Order: sequence, then structure tokens, then C-alpha cells
Amino acid sequence: MAYEDKKTKQQDQKQDDGTCPDSVAKDQAPQKKAFSVREFCAAYGVSRSHAYNEIKAGRLKSHNPGRRRLIGIDDADDWFDRS
Repeated sequence: MAYEDKKTKQQDQKQDDGTCPDSVAKDQAPQKKAFSVREFCAAYGVSRSHAYNEIKAGRLKSHNPGRRRLIGIDDADDWFDRS
């Protein structure tokens, strides 16, 4: 199939009303499950040093997949409820 034909076919498959196709519905987007430290600090109004001190003290649970430190949404809520 020629390049022009593929391009035309792809344009024909797009929906003209600006919505996502049924296979990729917007309401089925995955919910966020964790904060970065920066996002956690912005959401809960604490400094980075305070967040890291809480993690070091064991009062705030975090995970370190690779180089990023993530704080689970549920862990952040539990920390907030305790403080």
C-alpha cells in the first residue's frame, strides 16, 4: 500500500467529533496510584525536607522503583489522618 493510501486510510478512521474511539475511552483512563515527592508536598502543603524526615522516621511509607521515590495515595492519606 502506498504512503498516500495509508495516510488517507488513517485520516478516514479518525472520528470527526473530537472524541476518542471506543477502544480508548477517556473515562477509563487509569487512576493515579502514587505521588512523586514533589506532588506529595504540593498536595499536603509540606516541605521536601519534612517529607523526607517523615519517610526516614517511618511515619510515611514510600517506594523506590528505580531512581524515583513514590508515595502511594493511600499511604499519604494514612499519614495525613495520623498527623
